[in-house]
Amino acid sequence: MKRMVSLLCAAALFCLVFYGTAASAVTGSNLLPADASEMHPSNAYWFPFGGELEYRQVEGNSILVYPTLPGKSWCSPAVEIFNLIQASGAGEYRIEFDIMVSTSQASTGLNTLFRCTNQTSLCTSANDDKSEFRGSLGRIDEISNNTWRHFSSTFGVSREDIVGSNSWILCFDAIGEDISYIYLDNVILVKQSENYASPAPTPIPPQQNSDPLMAVTDAKISADNGTNLIEKASADFDTISDASGCRWFPFQGDALTVEKTGYQGNCITMYNVRYSWCSPALNIYPYITQSGQYIVAMLIRVEFNGTASSPSLTLRGDSQNSFIQNHNTQFFTGIGGTQEKIVSGEWTAVSGTFTVTQGDLAGAHHWALCLGNLPEDTVSVSIDGVSLVKDGNVQPPASGEQQNNQNGQNELNSSMETGSKVIFNPLTWAAAIGTTGVTLSLVLVAIAFKIKRNRAAQSSESSS
Repeated sequence: MKRMVSLLCAAALFCLVFYGTAASAVTGSNLLPADASEMHPSNAYWFPFGGELEYRQVEGNSILVYPTLPGKSWCSPAVEIFNLIQASGAGEYRIEFDIMVSTSQASTGLNTLFRCTNQTSLCTSANDDKSEFRGSLGRIDEISNNTWRHFSSTFGVSREDIVGSNSWILCFDAIGEDISYIYLDNVILVKQSENYASPAPTPIPPQQNSDPLMAVTDAKISADNGTNLIEKASADFDTISDASGCRWFPFQGDALTVEKTGYQGNCITMYNVRYSWCSPALNIYPYITQSGQYIVAMLIRVEFNGTASSPSLTLRGDSQNSFIQNHNTQFFTGIGGTQEKIVSGEWTAVSGTFTVTQGDLAGAHHWALCLGNLPEDTVSVSIDGVSLVKDGNVQPPASGEQQNNQNGQNELNSSMETGSKVIFNPLTWAAAIGTTGVTLSLVLVAIAFKIKRNRAAQSSESSS
């Protein structure tokens, strides 16, 4: 009897160890790294299959944002997973993710698919030259506007499928013209035999004027602001306490903040600038209702460590037009900037011009005004005194002295009042008469600034 009890105890212990080990094995983990699953901007897995990717912080969580390309229903965010599948071996897999779209329809849908370089048991539909084979993971129907939708699909992988080298790109297709933005989060790739709890979707971003990603891009804006087409909240930021009150958004960087350290009063600032082309951005398409030449001017302050640069003004679009060029499916163009190398922590004027044709205005577009050629080691970028004027509306600058900021800095002369704030416009006026005038104005402003600074220093020395 004692022997029988001992044997039963040993068996129970064996089962406990065995099934305990098995239980820990089936919990598994997401084959995608955390940064690619949770859409950290630093991840190296996601890329645009045409167009550009953006990332946005929502309540401390990061989501991937993809502005769709009109007329290109096959362009979408994409991720390469073949090496992950190959390393894990043959079997049944499950892919899950949370998706949301901005759409003009009550509901919409799109397809999920694999694009493979070699034919597999899943990817059997070839293009004309057999350079690509496609396999459907299913269609997502009845996606409501700005509402998260969870998607899950399973697929089988044979040993023959993962022999040698291949490319398996997970992406989307059949994207309707009604969809302007695609949002992704919480992407999971596991073997079907493994148990994995799906995380809760990121809270839905609030509907904000500051977020053109949530706005109807063809809804034109009437600034009612004199010659400046940009409304006061997005031009001088003095009437807002946080970035949700303006239309600026971060282009591949941290969320924008409103600070009281502007050229005058408030400014918007973006920290954690990862690349030289990351900066605050503004969709200016809604402000432009007529063809003609347009002039942009603003003041920027860049905090950086190391080598200085000469920042440029850039327009990033969703398609090629008369003033935006196609750079390998990336649509952007430089419209101006500054020829002088900036000084860290000092306000610098930048300006540019571009000409819009009637054909450019057709349809709904996204023309993001942002900065380029920032120092590689940039810590933060601040913007203030933004103006957008049409050539026929430019008026000669009136005389006026800038109000001193709270910190006693920023002594540039300025002109052209917008509400209570005097925004920078010697450059705007100069831009109306050509590039030479812009350069001359930059020089004159710089000289005036140095004169005022030298006078202040002399006055301080004489007082002491």
